[in-house]
Amino acid sequence: MTFSLKVKPLSLFDSKGKNAFFRDLTTIQLMPSGDMDPGLVSIRQEFLLRVLTAWVQAINDPSIPASGNTSPSPPSNGPKADWWPSLCLELGSLLQVNPDILRRHLVCELYSQGLDPRAEEVMLEVEDKDVLGSQLLVLTGQRLSYCLLHSQSQTQPAMELLARLPPTLCTWIKAMDPSELRCPLVPLSQTSRLVGRLVEILPENHAQYILALHLLEAVEALSAEG
Repeated sequence: MTFSLKVKPLSLFDSKGKNAFFRDLTTIQLMPSGDMDPGLVSIRQEFLLRVLTAWVQAINDPSIPASGNTSPSPPSNGPKADWWPSLCLELGSLLQVNPDILRRHLVCELYSQGLDPRAEEVMLEVEDKDVLGSQLLVLTGQRLSYCLLHSQSQTQPAMELLARLPPTLCTWIKAMDPSELRCPLVPLSQTSRLVGRLVEILPENHAQYILALHLLEAVEALSAEG
């Protein structure tokens, strides 16, 4: 498989679907019922999420060839082709997987890879902005945690800023694990833009809206120190 994912294709289908693969095409097949086994949907969802993750890793991996593409434009085939997300969403609709879960996952994966402009494009199509906002708050905290606590180029102003943060925010940042990010070192301007987007998409009555405002203040202060 293009992304070296191990999957048993038949595991993505119920018993009726599996039987259809081994019957003559001219025979009348029983259509699957409208009620799908949640466990089967979960398996399908996990598979599509893995494909999206693998695609994001591939497009930013210089060791993966662009399938004969020599121009600066995106390749038309291979693991770096731009149509993979659309294909996953199309398959998701056919396999009864919630497309918004796939989009939110893709946004987070792109941000984790440091591909913020691409993530912003996909974010426009996400319906549940509240859930996405909560997911991206964690990612932002991981970026700040790396910048303030784990970076090899820690600065005195950064340490002083950490000491000035509200205790709850400071504790929250320290609890974040930046090792979950594939590209933790990104320009501070990108993180500042991300926090700004969070404040925009989260409603003011959201449980984490105040946290987003505190993060925005912290990033702005850090930018001013830089």
